[in-house]
Amino acid sequence: MRADHDIVEQNLDGQEAEDARALLASIVESSDDAIIGTCLDGTIVSWNRGAEVLFGYTSQEIVGRNAAVLPVPDRRSEVGIIIGAIQQGRNVAPFDSMCVRKDGGTIDVSICVSPIRNAAGEMVGTAAIIRDISQRLRNERNLRETEDRFRIMADGCPAMMWVTNGEGRLEFINRAYREFFGANFEQLAGLNWQVLVHPDDAVEYFEACDRSVREQAPLRSETRLRRADGEWRWVSTYAEPRFSPDGKFLGHVGLCPDITERKQVEQALRSSEEKFRQFAENIREVFWMATPAAGGEILYVSPAYEQVWGRTCQSLYENPKSWMEAIHPDDLERAEGVLARQIQGDPIKSEYRIGTPDGQEKWICDRAFPIRDEAGQLLRVVGIAEEITEQKRYEAELILSRECADVANQAKSRFLANMSHEIRTPMNGVIGMIELLLETGLTAEQRRYATVASGSGRTLLALIDDILDLSKIESRKITLENLSFDARAIIEDVVQLLRVQASEKGLLLHARVSPEIPPLLRGDAHRLRQVLTNLCANAVKFTEHGEVRLDVTLDEPATVRFSVTDTGIGIPPDRVADIFSPFVQADASTTRKYGGTGLGLAICKQFVAMMGGSIRVDSREGHGSTFSFTAVFEPAVPGQQLHASQQGLLVARRGMLRTARPARILVAEDHVVNREVVLALLRKLGFEATAVPNGAEAVQAVEHGAYDLVLMDCEMPVMDGYEATRRIRASLHPGTPVIALTANAMASDRDRCMRAGMDDYLAKPVDLRRLADALDKWLPARQQAQSLAEHPHGPVPTF
Repeated sequence: MRADHDIVEQNLDGQEAEDARALLASIVESSDDAIIGTCLDGTIVSWNRGAEVLFGYTSQEIVGRNAAVLPVPDRRSEVGIIIGAIQQGRNVAPFDSMCVRKDGGTIDVSICVSPIRNAAGEMVGTAAIIRDISQRLRNERNLRETEDRFRIMADGCPAMMWVTNGEGRLEFINRAYREFFGANFEQLAGLNWQVLVHPDDAVEYFEACDRSVREQAPLRSETRLRRADGEWRWVSTYAEPRFSPDGKFLGHVGLCPDITERKQVEQALRSSEEKFRQFAENIREVFWMATPAAGGEILYVSPAYEQVWGRTCQSLYENPKSWMEAIHPDDLERAEGVLARQIQGDPIKSEYRIGTPDGQEKWICDRAFPIRDEAGQLLRVVGIAEEITEQKRYEAELILSRECADVANQAKSRFLANMSHEIRTPMNGVIGMIELLLETGLTAEQRRYATVASGSGRTLLALIDDILDLSKIESRKITLENLSFDARAIIEDVVQLLRVQASEKGLLLHARVSPEIPPLLRGDAHRLRQVLTNLCANAVKFTEHGEVRLDVTLDEPATVRFSVTDTGIGIPPDRVADIFSPFVQADASTTRKYGGTGLGLAICKQFVAMMGGSIRVDSREGHGSTFSFTAVFEPAVPGQQLHASQQGLLVARRGMLRTARPARILVAEDHVVNREVVLALLRKLGFEATAVPNGAEAVQAVEHGAYDLVLMDCEMPVMDGYEATRRIRASLHPGTPVIALTANAMASDRDRCMRAGMDDYLAKPVDLRRLADALDKWLPARQQAQSLAEHPHGPVPTF
């Protein structure tokens, strides 16, 4: 701005000059900027209203004072410099400064100074226009702070970030951008971008960039860029256009995250899906995938569906329930129940029949399992359906074969039971009579013959027992007892039983029991004795010189190890693996020295397995063998009733000698010889008994006389022992103990006796020791019952 009053007055007449001055004064006075006039020495001569507002001084307060009072103290020298420059005819460019208000506050200002000349063109003063620029500076500072925050944020972003102008040229790039390309802004701004974009992506990428600039639209693309190390990396570009407040297009701001790993995963997924599709479409099973909802959408079904169901895959996509329409009516309800569980996300396996359009009936095995997200939400259900028609047919044939085998096995068991009965009946007479004969006065020669006959009979009986045991094991009809027993007594009994035979051969037979073995164990003492007897008898049989030793040790708190060691002939290495098989012997030749059926070790192996253990053999041909096995027993509580076999041992150790008792015993036996044997055995034990030939007479005898005990044969004419027992239980003497005497030795026979109401069971041939045990067990109970009946208020006192 120039102020030159003299020139104005020179060109105008008096009135016009006055009007011009008035107009100029009005303009100066109405300006929002501060307009100040000074002399060349800096004295203020004019002060408009804008100056009053800006500085707070009125015209009266400031006119006449030097303008040096307006700048802040450290910038007051600027006034003299400006006046000096104007006096020398030099121009003063507009500049920014800082002034002080009347109240002491400071303000940022922009100052423009012009000279004032008189009519002669001489400079007589200055005119300064001062404008408040505080708001502008604050805006500039805010902008710089905003830009700084944006730059910090952008440099902290792991993805490349950039800003372009309206022509698409770079204006800003962040640290990730610079590091990716290994260059600064100036270098990147001058680069030929085509060399940084993969050739296969360049055309499409640059067309997308040009289009976004022309259309001032967002930019979306995925492309490969060459990193500073030369590696091509996939990046995704997200750019949005930016506009000024008045709507002018300013360019784009964009983000380019590295998506190489995602692309690799997608590629691996596509490869996996392709492999899966190839697999699913080339297997005979039907693979399917569906949404988890009733009647949900079928997402995928493999082509095998068309071969199995006989319907097109497209028909299933169009009607997801069509697969169920093919299910056999008898299986439909069950299949619907399975489907309901499947929709809830349960893994299921189901089998059902379907009918194909050409009339075939097929069996299907369908397995389905859920697919869930990380939160456990059910996403879909997938499954594999397999045709199992041939398998079902094979299973039916197996079931039929098994049923036939069961029938054959039952027939074999019945045959063995019948044969056992038929053989045991005469054997009872043979062995019983020989035992009685041995109790008479015989010559030495007669006793030797009788002893041999007795031993042969018992050998034959052992053979029958082995065959029955093997049959019962094969038909799974053997169960182990679980009673307390004294293991040391069992071992002593086995050794005593075989010591005579060992002594005859000059062998030393002895046992060593570890002190760690508990006094009482709980298990099946009878089967344990059977295994030990078999192993020890074999050791004695196959040993000619030396010794047989039985060692018993504790492996674990409940596991006992039994080892039978001999110095016998040993076993050839090629026969060791076979000796535990039925009917197999180490020496199977017709010239073998040692006899046997080959059943004993096979039965021992089965019994040991049932007792929770295992059996093995260590042998050297010509140097002996060691058979060892383990058995698991439960701990026994002291004071529990001993195993019945050991109660019998106690009876035997008392010598089986009893004085005559006031006990009435009835024997029901149809076989004359067996009847005589039983009566003789009872007399041997000190009892007199009455005998009847059938069950009907036994019932009559019990009804007409108070018997303390009945020994009842099971197979008799007129009335068998089972029916007779049932009638005794319904008679006036239902509590009379009834003990079965039968040649039927199967476990099922014992159960049948118990169901008929019998109290105990003795298999023929009747063993004197077991008979004594049974009488000792049941007669006291009978006598006690009689005593209580005679003295209901307690025992009669004696003096």
